Amino acid sequence: MSTPPRVSVVVPVKDGERTLGVLLDALVAQTRPADEVLVVDNGSSDRTVELAKGHPVVTRVLHEPRPGSYAARNAGLAEATGDLLAFTDGDCKPTPGWLAAGVAALADHDLVGGRVEVLGSAAPSVWERLDAGHYLDQRRNVEQEGFAATANFFARAEVLRGLGGFAADLRSGGDREVCIRAARAGHTLGYSADALAEHHPRATFRQTWKLQRRIGYSLRDLHRRDLHAPWYADRQMILSPRWARGTSSTPEVRTAAPAAMGVWGTVVLARWVGRVTGR
Repeated sequence: MSTPPRVSVVVPVKDGERTLGVLLDALVAQTRPADEVLVVDNGSSDRTVELAKGHPVVTRVLHEPRPGSYAARNAGLAEATGDLLAFTDGDCKPTPGWLAAGVAALADHDLVGGRVEVLGSAAPSVWERLDAGHYLDQRRNVEQEGFAATANFFARAEVLRGLGGFAADLRSGGDREVCIRAARAGHTLGYSADALAEHHPRATFRQTWKLQRRIGYSLRDLHRRDLHAPWYADRQMILSPRWARGTSSTPEVRTAAPAAMGVWGTVVLARWVGRVTGR
């Protein structure tokens, strides 16, 4: 009888005291428990480290002084003892079957992206509706864009280490970058709808602007590495106003046309500011 693979969960976090406890409690409730949980603090100034050290599910708290979530994920990768790795973020809430489903999917693939859904509020703002309709559509990411967001990402440890880990110098887009390198090396990427993690939405103009600007400069950084299209051929920079009304068939996440135009203008302008200025 073969020995079951060891599984390590890696959580990069900075100033996550508001949501980290929800994530760690969700890891306790997994139907397939992790063999170790590594929380990698990336320079928090709040009670993140204290909370992580005091939680029974956490095996170790690591510290990565270099800024950036990809540097923090690499620190976790370097210390993980598992054969399989599961990555999620401090503002996510994995469902009880999350880890079991991700591990099962790695039987057929080298890398796997799990489904991400928004933790909706009773009265979602237009910005929450935008997040629910568009952000972290992991199936589309995997099947159309060829990458999986690291908010819900699984990998064989030997594969990720063989790739040299994540590009720690990238401020954003490191998930796309490592998946492109993996595909070029002949590794496979799959999608698991059952490996579901929920995440807190961007609920304000400021949060949305910051996210969309980051998307813009990450696309610029990836283009400079010959890993993405130039601005004039990038469909992610040219969005239809209809896009802002939402892609979900659920009425609650759709936005009326007048408000959608304001959302659309915000998203397009923020992406172009990020792409042109690089910040």
